[in-house]
Amino acid sequence: VFILEHLEYEANYSPISKKAISYLEENYSNDISIENMADMIGVNKSYLSRVFKAEVGRNISVYLNELRISKAILLMEKREYKTMDIVYAVGYNSVQNYYHAFRQVTGMTPKEYRENKNNYFQT
Repeated sequence: VFILEHLEYEANYSPISKKAISYLEENYSNDISIENMADMIGVNKSYLSRVFKAEVGRNISVYLNELRISKAILLMEKREYKTMDIVYAVGYNSVQNYYHAFRQVTGMTPKEYRENKNNYFQT
């Protein structure tokens, strides 16, 4: 949803950014540390952060939040998942963190998003 825009530019990314994106997409539901990700890629964390920001246009934590919220929205649209299930499925350790990130990425709460989506499909 929000994160999909990166796909058209990914071909121009360095191997470092591509590995970082792949790592984030495979592990977004887990607790992720930039240090561990940098170690896995084989660079130091400040270099990884600098390259990622320059190429992707956002820092790693912003990208991760956008990715998690995109995944949460996909789960919300299935309507079979409760909020608590979604919170943990996309890698947040508290409802408060999830709500904060959701509002930061979408500009609305998950409830407002669901209501707007429902109204949109009913008309």
